[in-house]
Amino acid sequence: MPSIHPQMQSVLQKSSTLVAPYSITEIPLHLARELYAQERMFWNTGGPNISSIMETEVKGPVGGIPIRIYQPHPEKCLPVLVYLHGGGFVVGNLDTHDRIMRELAFRSGCAVIGVEYSLSPEQKFPVALDEIKLVLQWLKE
Repeated sequence: MPSIHPQMQSVLQKSSTLVAPYSITEIPLHLARELYAQERMFWNTGGPNISSIMETEVKGPVGGIPIRIYQPHPEKCLPVLVYLHGGGFVVGNLDTHDRIMRELAFRSGCAVIGVEYSLSPEQKFPVALDEIKLVLQWLKE
Protein backbone atom coordinates (compact mmCIF):
# COMPACT_ATOMS: atom_id res chain seq x y z
CA MET A 1 0.00 0.00 0.00
CA PRO A 2 1.48 3.38 -0.95
CA SER A 3 2.32 5.66 1.92
CA ILE A 4 0.88 9.14 2.31
CA HIS A 5 3.36 11.99 2.01
CA PRO A 6 4.06 13.67 5.40
CA GLN A 7 2.68 17.00 4.14
CA MET A 8 -0.57 15.32 3.13
CA GLN A 9 -0.74 13.52 6.49
CA SER A 10 -0.49 16.92 8.17
CA VAL A 11 -3.25 18.30 5.94
CA LEU A 12 -5.55 15.35 6.65
CA GLN A 13 -4.93 15.63 10.39
CA LYS A 14 -5.66 19.37 10.42
CA SER A 15 -8.69 18.96 8.17
CA SER A 16 -10.19 16.32 10.47
CA THR A 17 -10.16 18.85 13.33
CA LEU A 18 -11.96 21.43 11.19
CA VAL A 19 -14.73 19.33 9.69
CA ALA A 20 -17.87 19.10 11.78
CA PRO A 21 -18.65 15.63 13.21
CA TYR A 22 -22.09 15.60 11.57
CA SER A 23 -23.54 15.56 8.12
CA ILE A 24 -24.14 18.83 6.30
CA THR A 25 -27.73 17.65 5.71
CA GLU A 26 -28.39 17.41 9.47
CA ILE A 27 -27.69 21.04 10.38
CA PRO A 28 -29.24 24.38 9.43
CA LEU A 29 -27.98 25.74 6.11
CA HIS A 30 -26.52 28.92 7.62
CA LEU A 31 -24.43 26.80 10.01
CA ALA A 32 -23.31 24.49 7.19
CA ARG A 33 -22.13 27.54 5.24
CA GLU A 34 -20.28 28.95 8.27
CA LEU A 35 -18.55 25.64 8.96
CA TYR A 36 -17.61 25.24 5.31
CA ALA A 37 -16.08 28.74 5.29
CA GLN A 38 -14.16 27.98 8.50
CA GLU A 39 -12.78 24.74 7.10
CA ARG A 40 -11.76 26.45 3.85
CA MET A 41 -9.77 29.11 5.78
CA PHE A 42 -7.09 26.46 6.36
CA TRP A 43 -6.78 25.86 2.62
CA ASN A 44 -6.49 29.58 1.87
CA THR A 45 -3.42 30.36 3.98
CA GLY A 46 -0.23 31.13 2.12
CA GLY A 47 0.00 30.94 -1.62
CA PRO A 48 1.31 33.41 -4.15
CA ASN A 49 0.78 37.15 -4.19
CA ILE A 50 -0.94 38.41 -7.32
CA SER A 51 -0.06 41.88 -8.58
CA SER A 52 -3.67 42.89 -9.25
CA ILE A 53 -6.90 41.65 -7.70
CA MET A 54 -10.02 43.60 -8.61
CA GLU A 55 -13.61 43.14 -7.48
CA THR A 56 -16.56 44.29 -9.56
CA GLU A 57 -20.08 43.21 -10.48
CA VAL A 58 -21.87 42.13 -13.62
CA LYS A 59 -25.58 42.94 -13.93
CA GLY A 60 -27.59 39.80 -13.26
CA PRO A 61 -31.17 38.53 -13.17
CA VAL A 62 -31.55 39.00 -9.38
CA GLY A 63 -29.00 41.78 -8.77
CA GLY A 64 -25.29 42.26 -9.25
CA ILE A 65 -23.12 39.19 -9.74
CA PRO A 66 -19.87 39.73 -7.81
CA ILE A 67 -16.72 38.74 -9.66
CA ARG A 68 -13.08 38.84 -8.64
CA ILE A 69 -10.39 39.28 -11.27
CA TYR A 70 -6.87 38.02 -10.56
CA GLN A 71 -4.26 39.40 -12.96
CA PRO A 72 -0.70 38.14 -12.57
CA HIS A 73 0.48 40.63 -15.22
CA PRO A 74 -2.06 43.51 -15.37
CA GLU A 75 -0.10 45.34 -18.04
CA LYS A 76 -0.65 42.49 -20.53
CA CYS A 77 -3.67 41.20 -22.42
CA LEU A 78 -3.95 37.66 -21.05
CA PRO A 79 -5.94 34.52 -21.70
CA VAL A 80 -8.76 34.15 -19.18
CA LEU A 81 -9.82 31.26 -17.00
CA VAL A 82 -13.32 31.56 -15.50
CA TYR A 83 -13.42 29.83 -12.11
CA LEU A 84 -16.60 28.51 -10.52
CA HIS A 85 -16.04 27.81 -6.84
CA GLY A 86 -16.92 24.47 -5.34
CA GLY A 87 -19.74 23.78 -2.94
CA GLY A 88 -22.42 22.14 -5.05
CA PHE A 89 -24.20 25.46 -5.75
CA VAL A 90 -25.22 25.48 -2.04
CA VAL A 91 -22.12 26.54 -0.07
CA GLY A 92 -18.92 28.42 -0.88
CA ASN A 93 -18.00 31.82 -2.25
CA LEU A 94 -15.07 33.75 -3.67
CA ASP A 95 -13.34 33.87 -0.29
CA THR A 96 -13.54 30.10 0.29
CA HIS A 97 -11.62 29.51 -2.94
CA ASP A 98 -9.30 32.53 -2.99
CA ARG A 99 -6.02 30.64 -2.81
CA ILE A 100 -6.83 28.24 -5.63
CA MET A 101 -7.67 31.20 -7.87
CA ARG A 102 -4.41 32.93 -6.91
CA GLU A 103 -2.50 29.70 -7.58
CA LEU A 104 -4.17 29.27 -10.97
CA ALA A 105 -3.37 32.84 -12.00
CA PHE A 106 0.22 32.62 -10.78
CA ARG A 107 1.03 29.20 -12.23
CA SER A 108 -0.81 29.58 -15.54
CA GLY A 109 -0.07 33.23 -16.26
CA CYS A 110 -3.77 33.62 -17.12
CA ALA A 111 -6.16 36.15 -15.71
CA VAL A 112 -8.61 34.29 -13.47
CA ILE A 113 -12.18 35.49 -12.99
CA GLY A 114 -14.01 34.03 -10.02
CA VAL A 115 -17.80 34.16 -10.12
CA GLU A 116 -19.91 34.50 -6.97
CA TYR A 117 -23.06 32.98 -8.40
CA SER A 118 -26.28 32.80 -6.37
CA LEU A 119 -26.66 29.79 -4.11
CA SER A 120 -29.52 27.35 -3.66
CA PRO A 121 -32.04 27.05 -2.14
CA GLU A 122 -32.46 30.84 -2.01
CA GLN A 123 -32.22 30.99 -5.80
CA LYS A 124 -33.59 28.08 -7.77
CA PHE A 125 -32.11 26.40 -10.81
CA PRO A 126 -31.19 27.75 -13.38
CA VAL A 127 -30.43 31.17 -11.80
CA ALA A 128 -26.78 30.34 -11.02
CA LEU A 129 -26.20 29.04 -14.55
CA ASP A 130 -27.88 32.12 -16.01
CA GLU A 131 -25.54 34.30 -13.93
CA ILE A 132 -22.49 32.39 -15.14
CA LYS A 133 -23.67 32.80 -18.72
CA LEU A 134 -24.05 36.57 -18.18
CA VAL A 135 -20.49 36.78 -16.84
CA LEU A 136 -19.23 34.95 -19.93
CA GLN A 137 -21.19 37.34 -22.16
CA TRP A 138 -19.76 40.32 -20.23
CA LEU A 139 -16.27 38.92 -20.71
CA LYS A 140 -16.83 38.43 -24.43
CA GLU A 141 -17.87 42.08 -24.81
